[in-house]
Amino acid sequence: AMREARAMERQVLYHAIAVVAMGMAVVGQAGAVERPNILLVTTDQQRTDTLSCYGSSFAHSPHLDHFAAQGVQFLDAYASAPVCAPSRTSLLLGVHVPNHLILENGMNFHSDVHEPFSDILRDDVGYTTALIGKAGFTPIPESLALHDSWLYTSKFSSLRSSSTPAAGFLETVIVNRSMQWITKYSKPPSDTNSTAKPWFLHVSMLSPHGPNTLPRDWVPPVSRAEVLS
Repeated sequence: AMREARAMERQVLYHAIAVVAMGMAVVGQAGAVERPNILLVTTDQQRTDTLSCYGSSFAHSPHLDHFAAQGVQFLDAYASAPVCAPSRTSLLLGVHVPNHLILENGMNFHSDVHEPFSDILRDDVGYTTALIGKAGFTPIPESLALHDSWLYTSKFSSLRSSSTPAAGFLETVIVNRSMQWITKYSKPPSDTNSTAKPWFLHVSMLSPHGPNTLPRDWVPPVSRAEVLS
């Protein structure tokens, strides 16, 4: 039964990925369909009232507001669970919490039953896949642990200290590593003969998850009194 359930989930995920990839595909110079690179950026514990594009009167979020203005903004989308591991596991596996049974942090999903979509992208579609930042689910799929992946662990907690300057703060490190990764694995625009594979990169930020610290050289744009009023 488990094998049949895994095969069915895999087929559904594969077709979903194929539909998304074809929807974003472009036609190259030779007329062949080119598979798109996919960049998934997630933040942690971020509510809509931290974004001015969702109506916050005090939030300052110009870059995410720019994304919202140029893309699709969902008004009725919800996380699959209010806890980190269940929600992130649903994102990874494409199934709801009652299916993967990760009810709280610290639980491992059954890799013999459920297959991460990143494995399908790598094995069936030919993508180079990686994760940079926080995983929040276990076990970590091999497809997200290779190719210069960088996973945040507690040993890097000093990168979120209020004594750390912005240049060395965790989110800066994640962004810089991600930019280096994209540069390394992307096909050069001028090289039409490049054999570089399309890529999928999950850039997973920890902020604004607590502790709510800022780099030492940043000044809070909003006072605590304004937030709590």
